[in-house]
Amino acid sequence: MERDPVAIDCDGSLSVTRFPPLNPSIPLPRWLYTLLFPLLVYLIFADSNGKCKEVVKALKASGKEIIVVSARPESMKKITEAWLEWKGIPYDRVYCIGPGKGAKRRKLEVLKREGVRLYIDDEHKNKGFFTTNGIIVLTPKEFVKMARGGT
Repeated sequence: MERDPVAIDCDGSLSVTRFPPLNPSIPLPRWLYTLLFPLLVYLIFADSNGKCKEVVKALKASGKEIIVVSARPESMKKITEAWLEWKGIPYDRVYCIGPGKGAKRRKLEVLKREGVRLYIDDEHKNKGFFTTNGIIVLTPKEFVKMARGGT
């Protein structure tokens, strides 16, 4: 069987909740990410994107590898994995590549290294960058529609 991984962003894609304190593009003190908000806010209040979650589960059941690639700080990897498990979202690997300058380039490096051809991301502004680098990018809504046979 050919390895054909699918990658998906976390905040705004797998998670429908985009709390500003959890958005890595908003610069906040590191201790805020590491200690307070991830544990208190995300695990308690963040909800998964139900439609996207069901498509990811179906892809995993069909044998696809699911790779989560997020611009969250590396210190949030264990919390991210715990949230995915708590919400019943299957995954094979999680990469937290860190926020800030160069985040798109770091995501691209992971996608290329993993052999990803399809990346699900809610950030429209990222679409052109990844597409020009050979990665097909769909928003969560486009992803669900495509998986359900829509055009």
